[in-house]
Amino acid sequence: MATKAMKMWGTVVKFNGYTIGEVESMSGGDRAREFIEVFTFDSEDETAEFITSGITPGQLSVDVVYDGETAGLDSSLETDFIAGTKATLEVTYKNGSKKSCDAIIAGKPFPSGAAKGGKAMHTIPFQMSGAVSTTYPEA
Repeated sequence: MATKAMKMWGTVVKFNGYTIGEVESMSGGDRAREFIEVFTFDSEDETAEFITSGITPGQLSVDVVYDGETAGLDSSLETDFIAGTKATLEVTYKNGSKKSCDAIIAGKPFPSGAAKGGKAMHTIPFQMSGAVSTTYPEA
């Protein structure tokens, strides 16, 4: 069977309505189910049981090439970070599928990179908040 793997190039990341350009990689988005441990005096076989609790939405980190001449993007990210803006984070993949949720910029590091042959980069971590919406392209 042929793979249906999708390439990441062509993926577009937006936050608060503006496009975050020159994304080199993304990681995270590790949503996790939380559990409540239930262990009582009458638990059988001395084994705990679990019931489900909430879902922690996790963080999505975006590695962005820093261009000091593109003050618009960096300025927008800085402003939203300082203000603690909660806005829509939207990731649209090459095939048209899309994931979106509310998010807050969790950190805004200085651009950094290698001295020889390195490009200036920074990783922008987004704390996702609430449910993630997923839409798929029509077949």
